[in-house]
Amino acid sequence: MDDLYRAFDDRAQVMLHRVSPQVDVLVWVSESTDRVQHMMWRFVDKTHRCTTRPNAAKYGDAILRVYRRADQVVGEVLDHLPPDTQVFVMSTMGSTRSAMP
Repeated sequence: MDDLYRAFDDRAQVMLHRVSPQVDVLVWVSESTDRVQHMMWRFVDKTHRCTTRPNAAKYGDAILRVYRRADQVVGEVLDHLPPDTQVFVMSTMGSTRSAMP
């Protein structure tokens, strides 16, 4: 998770330094929201064969934490742009939101 957070934050900072009203189009792809689900879903799914109680307690909210960080970055982007700027947020995969507390 430390590596995932480090990569996420490094890439987010690079993108945030490029956000400005003068930029016509900026695309940021964060693979961390996908990667964390592949790595950590087993700690959310209590029936998964690799789940252990201590690891579920330690990593069970990892997906939610990464999504919250992604949401925070979107907010930081919006802070740098005029209110009428069109911003699109998309996902290449479904989210686990419905399964998260």
